[in-house]
Amino acid sequence: MRQIEGVPPRRTDKGFLWIPFFELKGKRKIWFDAYFSSFLDKNIRRAVLIKKPERTSIVIISERDILLNPLTKDAEKLIQECYSEAVELIRSERRKLRESFGITRALESIVMPGRRIIEQSRDLAEANWSKAIVEEVFGPDIHFSVEKIIWAPFSLEKERVMRGSDETEDKAYTSLFELDKTFRGEMTRLMGMVTKRV
Repeated sequence: MRQIEGVPPRRTDKGFLWIPFFELKGKRKIWFDAYFSSFLDKNIRRAVLIKKPERTSIVIISERDILLNPLTKDAEKLIQECYSEAVELIRSERRKLRESFGITRALESIVMPGRRIIEQSRDLAEANWSKAIVEEVFGPDIHFSVEKIIWAPFSLEKERVMRGSDETEDKAYTSLFELDKTFRGEMTRLMGMVTKRV
């Protein structure tokens, strides 16, 4: 049995995956995933892993739980990379749009929006969204201090990622599970290990 500072689960009769979060202090206190930030197809998706803090206490981890360790100590670098790549992608897509703005291209995109165009607009939307989140949370200059590491319990039910604290769906993690292959692969692997222990 191990003791950690974490979010107390509502139930203790099931196995959980305990995800580590950096508690960051900048404009305000915020949590940032210290494990899955290294398991994403695109760095710009790290903005999804920024969360509001929850109430914590000293929690005893069960033998059937899996406690993840942070994969890095450099939270600022992870968030800077997310922000820089989002800004660069936005610039790049705007530049491409200006360069290819011709009547033929414009008509083609209206009449036959090919897969590439759809993917480009999805990437651009994701980049704009990531940039907006980082700016809202940290301001234009990304500076903060890492106060400590805390853990929060999660489970997987029918391809929905559930919070152990209140047994509700975590929509951000579920979206990543649907959208991001690298995240889905690692989450599935780890949750499979939890299931074997229960």
